Amino acid sequence: TVGVMMTSQLIRQPYERQGLTRPELAQDMANSVVVIAGLVPWCIACSVPLAMFGISLRAIPYSVYLYLLPLCYALTRRRFWPAFPSSPSPRGVEKC
Repeated sequence: TVGVMMTSQLIRQPYERQGLTRPELAQDMANSVVVIAGLVPWCIACSVPLAMFGISLRAIPYSVYLYLLPLCYALTRRRFWPAFPSSPSPRGVEKC
């Protein structure tokens, strides 16, 4: 939670300056801050699930999804997921 809050506060203004939307910010944070927290062995997002299942820290290198998701998203973000479209206007109401 702290990582998400700090990242949001740090990068919100640069996103707004570049004209990017809040859903883009949320998607970028979900594919980076939230996922990468599971790779840090002393983080609760990693240590609690391992302890619940009785698995040692040697299982961390096998968390391939946590490594690949941020990497694949960074490489394909604008190619496959262009900027989010603006919200459609209500019926009968034209945007100026």
